[in-house]
Amino acid sequence: MSSMSEEEKIYRKALEALSKTYGRTYKTRETIFSEGDTGKEVFFIVSGAVCVYLGRGDNRKNLLNLWAGDIFGEMALLDKQPRSASVEASLQTVVLAFEREAFNHLIGNYPILAQKVIELMGRRMRTMDQQHKAEIGYRQI
Repeated sequence: MSSMSEEEKIYRKALEALSKTYGRTYKTRETIFSEGDTGKEVFFIVSGAVCVYLGRGDNRKNLLNLWAGDIFGEMALLDKQPRSASVEASLQTVVLAFEREAFNHLIGNYPILAQKVIELMGRRMRTMDQQHKAEIGYRQI
């Protein structure tokens, strides 16, 4: 069983410290936001889990599940474009929700938050790159 890194402990402590001011609780299967919504907030998961998906009903395609410590909603906050996917709570979930101004202020006080967003975006881009390569049958020589 692996233990949490010191960096991860600092990050989790920052989330806990901010949860009284910025915390929100969502019930299981409650929609947090929908594809196409205006993106005014970024979310950090304190506890629970969420499902990121496209479409609705029979056309719904689950993209990924996110857990405590993960972040979502950052793309729309950063690029000021509509939400590219929908998100719902898979379990009762506590998140921190930051609007742009609050987020910018907080990353000055908690640089670990900015670092986590950058790491997350890098991992997601790498995953999308791998998925695209698999779809087109690309193999490195």
